[in-house]
Amino acid sequence: MADSTESETEAESETNDENEVQTSLPTTSRSSCRKFTGAARYKSTFQNEWTVKYKTFLCQVHGNIHAFYCNVCKKEVSVKHQGERDVIRHKDGEDHKRWERSLRNQPILNLATSSTNTLLFNTSKAEVLAAKFIVEHNLPISVSDHLGPLFRQMFPDSTIAKNYASAHTKTNCRINDAIAPPMQQELVSQMKNGPFSLAIDGSSDNDLEKMNPLTVCIFDINTHKVEGRFLDMCSATASTAQAIYDKMNEVLNKHDIPWDYCVGMSVDNTSVNVGRHNSIKTRVEDANDTVYFMGCPCHILHNTAFYGGKAFEEIVNFSADDLCVDILYWFEHSSKRKNLLIGLENEN
Repeated sequence: MADSTESETEAESETNDENEVQTSLPTTSRSSCRKFTGAARYKSTFQNEWTVKYKTFLCQVHGNIHAFYCNVCKKEVSVKHQGERDVIRHKDGEDHKRWERSLRNQPILNLATSSTNTLLFNTSKAEVLAAKFIVEHNLPISVSDHLGPLFRQMFPDSTIAKNYASAHTKTNCRINDAIAPPMQQELVSQMKNGPFSLAIDGSSDNDLEKMNPLTVCIFDINTHKVEGRFLDMCSATASTAQAIYDKMNEVLNKHDIPWDYCVGMSVDNTSVNVGRHNSIKTRVEDANDTVYFMGCPCHILHNTAFYGGKAFEEIVNFSADDLCVDILYWFEHSSKRKNLLIGLENEN
């Protein structure tokens, strides 16, 4: 009896454990179990015949077989859901139709005739030449505001003058974005393959940033002449040797120009430029110790004359420097004295 009672108790406990396991399992929805039903799911792909059937707006997307590119809306559209039906749905959509209407209302520039192309080319050529003239002669860009009306008055029978339309905004864009980049690239290419010397001098203005134009002296292989070229405007907020050198080094690194080809450096004879311990010279020599530093020739001549006159004064007790200053002021503000001097020169 005791054994039968114990077996019945064990059977009841096993039944209860099975019920607890079944109730503890989470119930799964139909959507979450869909991937286990055995049904395969496929994505629609782009078909090549669509490029012919919908050639007015559709083209293939390279690298994405489940989409096409709409030339009207300027975007990619997915076709992985219903394939060609997705194409038709996009074509009939309001966004696509709105873009089609806007493109249809845009004016079309007709460049079919050769005479029109020639006129546009000659007009652009005239505008570029005028921009180069302004830069070459260091004229203010605001001059370009008056060139168009001036040309039309000077050449009333010229179609180029009638179509000339390059004021200061367009001229500024032509100089900075059309003329300067290829010229600078040509200069950089020559600096990468041959010797050059640099020259830098700070401006004396009182703006927030001080301009330090960096110019290059190089043998131009195209003209076979030694020419000076403008490389960059090294604007800096500080006038210390470190700040100026960092700007110079930044320009050279930006164009991948090595310091190894730099053979000379021309600067003013100030301690910031040519000092022995903390100057531009010490920093450049750390990058290339063979660079020859030449001070400003005007400063060198001035210092030579000053110390020569000082030594002359110590010997003869007469200041040639004071004599030159007195002669300058004696004639500077008197037309009568200048005429007397000219008359004296003519007599002799």
